[in-house]
Amino acid sequence: MNSVRVVDVFKKYDNGMLKVNALRDINLTIQSSEFVSIVGTSGSGKSTLLNLIGGLDYPSSGDVFVDDVNFKDMNEEELTIFRRRNIGFIFQDFNLLPLLNVYENIVLPIQLDGKKIDYEFVDQITRQIGIQDKLEFYPNQLSGGQQQRVAIARAIATKPAIILADEPTGNLDSKTSQDVLGLLKMTGKKYKQTIMMITHDETIAQMADRVLRIEDGSLRE
Repeated sequence: MNSVRVVDVFKKYDNGMLKVNALRDINLTIQSSEFVSIVGTSGSGKSTLLNLIGGLDYPSSGDVFVDDVNFKDMNEEELTIFRRRNIGFIFQDFNLLPLLNVYENIVLPIQLDGKKIDYEFVDQITRQIGIQDKLEFYPNQLSGGQQQRVAIARAIATKPAIILADEPTGNLDSKTSQDVLGLLKMTGKKYKQTIMMITHDETIAQMADRVLRIEDGSLRE
């Protein structure tokens, strides 16, 4: 099964003074359960592509399909539900809720969807990435690296079909980075998840099944 298809996609930004072609004629197919890393210089279009695949933004032209569903065919409510049930996001700026503790942040997406929490799985995740002793802490009591681990645990805990990760190891030391990548690969295989990961680290990138390169908005494999 093709988990993700990007067909003839262009993305342009126009603020009235400056027009930017963020993505140019992107065609991409990612198979179900494939682990793909995306590399490129700052401003090359990596995050824009990830946002389009995650349904957080729309292309100026072209189509994005996730499991054969075209985001253009959904209204905002339908798209929100689809994202929550099928896509796990690991944001570069964490997006943790400050009034919830670590454990509550991790399980919130599961609760919003009315699903049963897999307590054993959540415990396994938090132990493997080293935050099992921080579950009652609040985001402002954590370091940047610890907040990143919470964001990763939250994305994995829902067992989504697709995980989109924007620099998931950017705030982590080398050992924890290896642990996180190992966890992503393990859960990806176990739950047949498709993983797309942006990284500036070539060593991390090479751990994926395939490396995509974006330069000046154009895709090069």
